[in-house]
Amino acid sequence: MEELFPIVGGVLLGFAFAGFAPLQPVWIRITLVVVLGVTATVLSGEAEQNWGFVLVDIGEVGLLAWIAHVAAGAFKTWYSKRDVARPPP
Repeated sequence: MEELFPIVGGVLLGFAFAGFAPLQPVWIRITLVVVLGVTATVLSGEAEQNWGFVLVDIGEVGLLAWIAHVAAGAFKTWYSKRDVARPPP
């Protein structure tokens, strides 16, 4: 249950990267991933044990954001080709 926040946060961030033009600069993406990873560590209470968990959570958020971004891009490409391939009524 503690790892739910970085998973959901990473997936939502990945979808946001795929859909919104203002999130295209790399420095904005990196900043959001780091902020979400640190927030996940603090909320789960892992920061009290060891701050090394921050690196794990940042990596988890970044990986899931990348996977969701690629999946959303593939879906958009597939969906746009599907609309073009349909004959007019």
